[in-house]
Amino acid sequence: MPGDARRLRLHGRADEAQFAQNPLPVVEAMGEALAAWHGGQTSSLTPRTPMEIRNALALLDEESAVIPSPYERVSRPTLRTALSSGPPANSAAVCTHGAPIVAAAFLDRGVLRWDTPSEPGLDPAERDLAIALRSIAETFSPEATRTFIDAYTTYGGQLPDAATLDWYALLAAFR
Repeated sequence: MPGDARRLRLHGRADEAQFAQNPLPVVEAMGEALAAWHGGQTSSLTPRTPMEIRNALALLDEESAVIPSPYERVSRPTLRTALSSGPPANSAAVCTHGAPIVAAAFLDRGVLRWDTPSEPGLDPAERDLAIALRSIAETFSPEATRTFIDAYTTYGGQLPDAATLDWYALLAAFR
């Protein structure tokens, strides 16, 4: 609970060993922080998704490129078709962070702050959510992702569209 993170006055990088035993206050604070980020100003921001699609497709064209997990059993043409289709048009664009991963988050006396990205973007929230969820699952555990989504929606984030989140999860695997 972000309130617990503040009460406990947790301090340090979110991926430090001190949080491995009980990552839930950190994960909840990440959900709160990302919801706040997504509520930011969107004027003069540009979408990241088109460039990320081009980069993922270029990787697929490299014969020696390793297909990221869990997509290694899917054929390259199928992945190419899925990526080329673009995300479902079910979500409004928000101010996106760029790299909302556990390693880019730190607690300063219980308040979670994100490392500043090179440039905020304008994409569906599911883009950042897919990146954050993958990072949380890999750093802590898949079970912690539910806590993150609960905190994200509690603090003002919209419940993600499942199809859009799935598509961005595929794109995020190629980052």
